[in-house]
Amino acid sequence: MNLDLTNQELKKITIHVTKDKNKVKTQIYNLEKYILNDNYEKVFKDMKKKLGCGGAVQDNIITLQGDHKEFIINYLTTNKYATQDNIEIKGI
Repeated sequence: MNLDLTNQELKKITIHVTKDKNKVKTQIYNLEKYILNDNYEKVFKDMKKKLGCGGAVQDNIITLQGDHKEFIINYLTTNKYATQDNIEIKGI
């Protein structure tokens, strides 16, 4: 089930891409506010499976190995978890 995105109290989903030494990682913040708790882990595992990359969830922050901002935007909008207006991109 998706949440009603018309609620103005919801923060934007932030996709932050950073580079540490030679490794690029993508972190997703505030996604838990758009996805029900029982689906949060399923969404994370589905993204990892489709991308074929490693990752982790810690303190409700999803971290994926590599630069995957375009995939994440497409995934979230296609599955109706968020709209383009609810997503903010930061970093490289």
